[in-house]
Amino acid sequence: MTNDQASNSRLIIKGGLVLQTDPESTYQQPSFSVKPLDLLVENGVITRVEPDIREESLQGDGPVQVFDARRKLITPGLIDTHRHLWQTVFRTYTADMTLFEFLNIVNVFLAAYMEPEDLYISQICGAVECINTGVTTVVDHFHANNSPLHSRAAIRALDSTGLRTRFCAGTNKCLDIEALRTRRPGPPFKDNSWQAKEILSIQAERGELNDPLVTLGVSLDSWKMGPPSATVDLVKRCREAGIEVFTMHLAEGALGPSDEPVRKLDSFSPSLLGKDMILSHANFLSEEELRIVREKQVRLSATPECEALLNMDLAITRKAQANDICCGLGVDTCALTEGSMFTAMRMAFATLRYEVNHEFIVSGKFPSQCPKTARFGAILRDATLGGARAASLEDKVGEVAVGKRADLVLLNLDTPNMIGIPESGIPSALVTHATTADIDSVFIDGVLRKQAGKVLGHDLEHLGKLLRESLDRILKRAEKDGEVGTQVSKMMAKVFSLDQIFAEEA
Repeated sequence: MTNDQASNSRLIIKGGLVLQTDPESTYQQPSFSVKPLDLLVENGVITRVEPDIREESLQGDGPVQVFDARRKLITPGLIDTHRHLWQTVFRTYTADMTLFEFLNIVNVFLAAYMEPEDLYISQICGAVECINTGVTTVVDHFHANNSPLHSRAAIRALDSTGLRTRFCAGTNKCLDIEALRTRRPGPPFKDNSWQAKEILSIQAERGELNDPLVTLGVSLDSWKMGPPSATVDLVKRCREAGIEVFTMHLAEGALGPSDEPVRKLDSFSPSLLGKDMILSHANFLSEEELRIVREKQVRLSATPECEALLNMDLAITRKAQANDICCGLGVDTCALTEGSMFTAMRMAFATLRYEVNHEFIVSGKFPSQCPKTARFGAILRDATLGGARAASLEDKVGEVAVGKRADLVLLNLDTPNMIGIPESGIPSALVTHATTADIDSVFIDGVLRKQAGKVLGHDLEHLGKLLRESLDRILKRAEKDGEVGTQVSKMMAKVFSLDQIFAEEA
């Protein structure tokens, strides 16, 4: 969806409490408050934030819609800086998987059996879940880029939902099932040299649209599988083409000793790392790597729930805070968890407080008050303006302010877990008490996408049927190649040098 398709009418959102950053707030020490304010939205942009905006005070012709926000909290849309929408189809299938199992079964083996129509329905369902949970912007790490048809099906799905997306097309290698079936010599992966050209082709096409909600990024997970010059050249060409976001997984340390990947990447070229790069799961970075990240203004993304479930250690939130590094939050994979950023915030908050408190316990001391570096404001920032900064979208979204796009979440203040909270406590309640069930409405680019607790424009029963059918098709295709799956598992164990260090089953 482009801005051309957004409503051209003017919209007054009236009578709500608006979450704003305080005048004395800084990025390192953020503070928030709520005020009774109205919003005027014109062509998807917030043009006024002030008390009691009246329809008769507006100049110019054209219809004016008034949206009743009484007893509602108006917040910026939540921003997820690391999610794999394509994995939505595998919900609950992965519940008891380890990281190794997840990588070889889902990311490598089952991904190879997904057809474009499977990706299409999975992307739509994943995007609808985002909107339902108040996520208005997502960095979609798409490492199921098995063919040009696959990536274009994924983008087409996103365009149909109205979700603001940094679609980071993958440079992943797709498993060559036929090579494994016939035991053909050589690496069992299909040629992926087409991906760079296709990414640049899509970027050229998207560049002709008027400020589209879905913009292109690049995931660089194959940087270890080729010469450094290939990665440096790809990033250079993509930057020249106007691509603003690059992302990669950096969980080295979860599967064997860390080989300091940031130092390696920095050695490729002094201009490779920059503020347009997001490193996900970077929980094992050394002090030297943190220094490089800070100096190069590289962004991080923490997904505390999935990182805890998939043996990726504690989220890097505290280290990022201590080193003045921008770190967004994400859900990671909706195959393993539900897609709420409220849960991600609570997990990040609990992890942050645990690390600080544990140091006191070890030292035999007890904190007299909560340290400034472990307060809720940093977490709320990371899910809003910090996420926008990580996604290179801070000029458009991340706060309710004049000039920003109207990506807004309206929460009901009369739900059982929100009633009675004083206005001064509402900002912290977003981290400690709020849930998806509290969300009444969601606007993206000024367009209403959820109202009265229901996502608009989608038949959820029908989508569910299509998603179940898709999973059935994928699993049936894969079941015919059981021996191939065994080969993949052995191959992945060797890739990660895990065949000698697997822990015994408990």
